[in-house]
Amino acid sequence: MVVAFLTYSTGQLLKQIQELLDRRVGGLHTFLAGQTTSLLSLYLAILV
Repeated sequence: MVVAFLTYSTGQLLKQIQELLDRRVGGLHTFLAGQTTSLLSLYLAILV
């Protein structure tokens, strides 16, 4: 259950980020990429 939820959440998150990247350029997407990496690391830390 938890893994399925995390997989779904991560997929949704990446999809949203990708849409933002398609629309914007410059420092913003670099910031968002950093935030995404932090969130994914947090998810993995919770699982362990």
